[in-house]
Amino acid sequence: MLITCRRFPVLALALATVAFGAQAQQPPSPPWAGWARCQITVQGPGYTDQQIHTWTLTGGTPTVEGAFRIYPGTWSVVGGGSLQRTQGTQTLVAQWATNVQGMSSPIAVFVRASDGRMLLSARHTQLRAQGAVAGYQQVTIGGNRLLPGAISSEAFEWQFPVADGPSTSTTLSGSSTPPVTGSVGFMQPAGSRGTASCTWQFGQGSAAPAPPPAVTAQAVPTPATSGVATGQPSGQPAGGGGSTSGPAPCAGAPQSLTATKSTTTPGTVTLQWAAPASGVVISYVIQASSTPGGPATLASFDTNSPSLSIVVPSVPAGTYYIRVAARMSCGLSAASNEVTVVVP
Repeated sequence: MLITCRRFPVLALALATVAFGAQAQQPPSPPWAGWARCQITVQGPGYTDQQIHTWTLTGGTPTVEGAFRIYPGTWSVVGGGSLQRTQGTQTLVAQWATNVQGMSSPIAVFVRASDGRMLLSARHTQLRAQGAVAGYQQVTIGGNRLLPGAISSEAFEWQFPVADGPSTSTTLSGSSTPPVTGSVGFMQPAGSRGTASCTWQFGQGSAAPAPPPAVTAQAVPTPATSGVATGQPSGQPAGGGGSTSGPAPCAGAPQSLTATKSTTTPGTVTLQWAAPASGVVISYVIQASSTPGGPATLASFDTNSPSLSIVVPSVPAGTYYIRVAARMSCGLSAASNEVTVVVP
């Protein structure tokens, strides 16, 4: 039977009120929380720069703008780099640290109308932090070091990795390797090449993931003071310049190095270790000596990766004393413990 407002106005109003009340009493969707992280590494002639960007959603009530639910978030970045450049009798050495903590970076959750996919993406313009890149640069001319100059520059936010999944999902996780184009590192010279690696984990309500692994803030590098000639601070000379002394030793060394020989592939050795207690690692250097604690006469090679393991195939027969060092923006760290590997 069809009920119209003209014949039964009171009943129709009551039914409408009940329907509206049922709709209004529907519980709100649980909030989204989680994190995303991108590691960017740029290397070039005498140059290296590493940045670890982290975005964090802590949950809470979102702001609704049309189809977008916008959650409060934060952006942080930790990293550092170094440059050494020589032109004629002038040498420039520069070292810097990059530190930004907890800048506001709203993140939106929405369902794309074209295909019904749910996405998480940045809902803000690119962030920049004044003075977040700090360190020093120093010029040497004809063997005389000038007074060092301070580095203070902006840090720029890397692009947030877009996470997507079915609209019914309560978790979103994944990884990507976006291309690195243009100049993304501080004082990046021509000919440098960059790589990027991103991961993310987000969840709704009780499915929210644990916080990401902590990244220790970098100490601002300082120059050596001995043997500095009087003169103008080095600033940014057009022809380059720098310090004749090498970078200060890095704090911390890789730990718990182990070596495992393959039982199925003769001559294959897997090396594993733990990261240093402090510092942002760019890559690791494997060193092998013919004598305990001796010079790396048998092997010394860069893994070109911050991974904590490497498989070395086709190792010739012999006895190897192996250790690993961490390459950071301040240079090469002290070596790890040494392991002995006998390849029959």
